[in-house]
Amino acid sequence: NQMDRYLLEPVADGYDAVVPDPMQRGVRNVFENLAYPRYLVSDLVQLKFGQAAEHTGRFLVNSTLGLGGLIDVAKHLGWERHSEDFGTALGHHGVPTGPYVVIPFLGPSNMRDGFSRIVDNFLSPVPWIAAETSSDNDAVAITLGMTALDVIQTRADLDEAINAAQEASLDYYLFIQSAYAQRRFAVIHDLQIEDSPTALENEADPFAEDEAFDEAFAGEGGYGLGNE
Repeated sequence: NQMDRYLLEPVADGYDAVVPDPMQRGVRNVFENLAYPRYLVSDLVQLKFGQAAEHTGRFLVNSTLGLGGLIDVAKHLGWERHSEDFGTALGHHGVPTGPYVVIPFLGPSNMRDGFSRIVDNFLSPVPWIAAETSSDNDAVAITLGMTALDVIQTRADLDEAINAAQEASLDYYLFIQSAYAQRRFAVIHDLQIEDSPTALENEADPFAEDEAFDEAFAGEGGYGLGNE
């Protein structure tokens, strides 16, 4: 919480103040496009072949007509994004969550999703592209810079929702734990947020729903910082 308050929040606020909204939208779209390998592997592991084809179509269209992913052209063609990662694939096959954890800079997670981040990072094309086009030192700098930009953009996107959750919840840490568990359950089982039950078998035990839930955790794995 201190790390978020004194580092991430002010950096994200400064970023939000100086970077225009259209540029931020382009940044979000680029990172979404770069997530294609992760989406594809998750789709195939879950045998969601139709969704794999849709994600492939999105990637091809946005990488070409969308100028490398800056513009989400595929969305206007009716190809909506589906949140997927290796953690949702493991959850689909019944792998339990394990204990709830908070990862510095990355926010809420659990043992299953924390492990899946290693696989997802390996599937990211950024380190591979950087390694092929730059020296070793430059490749590391590019990879770390892209990761930092992704974290800052995500934190800037969720600034209002996080502030609302902090003000509205009696125990912010428990709220984040509950929201994260329910969001992941909904993604794994292809549910809308309102369809997600308040007691989840094999998931972390959520405590209550909150109006800020959908807004705060509509992104990839969700983001929020509890007590480090």
